Amino acid sequence: MQLGKVRSPPIFGIIGLAAAILILSYSGAVQESFADTGVGFIQRDTQLDADLIRLADVKDMLHFKSGNTNYLVSAGGEGAHLLVVNNPNNITFTNSQSSQAWGQILDLATYESSSSTYIVGWYDSSGQTVRTGVNGAIQIFNIAANNQLAFAGSGLIDNKLASPGGLEIYSPTTGKHYAVTAGGVREDNSYVNIIDISQPSSKPSFVTSLKDSSSLSLRGPSDMGIYFTNNKHYAAVTSYYENAVSIIDISTPTNISVVGSISDDASTLLNSPQTLEIYSTGGNHYAVVTLSGSTEDGIQIIDITDPANPTAAGKLSVNNNRYLQSQDLALHSYNDRWYALIIGKDGHNSIQIVDITDPSMPVASSYIRPAVPFGKAESVETYAIDKRQFASVGSERVLPKVASGVGLLELVFLTADAGPDLTRTYGQTVTLDGAADVTAPNKTFTYAWTQTGGPNVNLSSSTALNPTFVTPSQDATLEFTLTATLAASQNVITSANTAGIITAADTVTITVFNQPPTANAGLDKSATPGSTVTLSGSGTDPDGNDNSLTYAWSKTSGTPSVTIDNPGSAQTTFTAPSQDVTLEFTLTVSDATKSTTDTVTITVFNQPPTANAGL
Repeated sequence: MQLGKVRSPPIFGIIGLAAAILILSYSGAVQESFADTGVGFIQRDTQLDADLIRLADVKDMLHFKSGNTNYLVSAGGEGAHLLVVNNPNNITFTNSQSSQAWGQILDLATYESSSSTYIVGWYDSSGQTVRTGVNGAIQIFNIAANNQLAFAGSGLIDNKLASPGGLEIYSPTTGKHYAVTAGGVREDNSYVNIIDISQPSSKPSFVTSLKDSSSLSLRGPSDMGIYFTNNKHYAAVTSYYENAVSIIDISTPTNISVVGSISDDASTLLNSPQTLEIYSTGGNHYAVVTLSGSTEDGIQIIDITDPANPTAAGKLSVNNNRYLQSQDLALHSYNDRWYALIIGKDGHNSIQIVDITDPSMPVASSYIRPAVPFGKAESVETYAIDKRQFASVGSERVLPKVASGVGLLELVFLTADAGPDLTRTYGQTVTLDGAADVTAPNKTFTYAWTQTGGPNVNLSSSTALNPTFVTPSQDATLEFTLTATLAASQNVITSANTAGIITAADTVTITVFNQPPTANAGLDKSATPGSTVTLSGSGTDPDGNDNSLTYAWSKTSGTPSVTIDNPGSAQTTFTAPSQDVTLEFTLTVSDATKSTTDTVTITVFNQPPTANAGL
């Protein structure tokens, strides 16, 4: 299954004019660990290429890799533009593709078919209706020789494609690919469309359309995402005018229907929803929704695991204006944690990072402003090249200064791993298995161990990754925390332009307890009256301290009494009584803390003599 990925812009936009591109390179610091995390950015350098005039008003971006080449398609004024981003210090512009009769591209998605990568672009209008928004169009591109963006087939123009709100691609059956679009000419004329794009060289064709009605919450669909659960495909669609998110069953492309919805109320943040992205964690599916209105400030996370019953999972409600009128949203995963990168109103030029690993409790981590020093931050896309992690930022022109383009942030993940939890016994030497890492090159950090639980022990070193200590002689639960730190001298920006400290922490638990010894009283045997009987016992200590074990024999059943010659020895003797009897002896093995017993039975009986009368 191949799902297209889209970063949705605002519902309405301005037709793009020619503009210069300014390429900005940062190394950011999104710090992450297996426990608490901190996030920041580190500014590196700036590049400017005034000759590249095609990247006006970057409304959406899409990263993909073909062979060994990392591409970034930028959408906006004058169509789609292809960038090569293998070298984060030198983004290469290759070419653009558009149509003189068509307007700007607001949405992008990509898919694989016949071993080729295809890009679908959604134009906001076409022909002479460019400024009235009556029609929209989609066009399919691919990568031709010499890293050139090329038309793969003819486009589709229709009024049901006007005012782009969201674009995704899915493949419900082998060999079939469909584009799902959500938009409409006006707020009372909105559509969710299924479009067959299985043959990129042919004209795309409508399969079915779902139009807004009084019974549906689809007016002004501003964004959408696709997910797969219970062997079905679903689309989560935001409604700008209904203040709602609807779930649509799209498993059968010819017959789609709304199966569930959630609307704004006093407990949720869904007023004028703008962008939506989906992620999965803990076996559940969640939609992250940002807002474009001016009355609610933050993000809402919705549990969409049950398509018929989407429910509010958690929200981040703030009052700092940086989340108001969100422009775009991207989700990024690293080392089993999830982050939302949000471009908000704050001068339209800042990016917030929110840790959404726990959907019930999103945490605002940090932000940087400006995200780009030119234009207004408008769109964001994230990707990885080997170990390094990146976020590209598209900007919109600010008139009368004509400047827009693509900037680059490097996300630096700082991780700390305290190693696996362990179980040990008394007096053992334990080595802590710590590790720490940073994804950005040339960034240094320190690390330190602290004991955060249990009776105090002496670490051989608090600053070594693998210190040792000796466990106490008592049952205990010991906790140790490894903290990695990027110092302020590493130029980490934790809020706006303020340098700060980035830390990552992880905790390991060492459970100390004494295992009981084993006891073996030997095999049951028989003896004759008055004979010397040997008791052959043994014991072992699973903790490896056999030499410290003590033994104790006692007779626990049978009469008459007997005297055990050396009851404190593993092997000892006694004299059998003169009559037939069954005796039971118990061996107790102790390691001074815990004891174990075992029993042996000795049967004493007089064997009759033999007689021989001769020949």
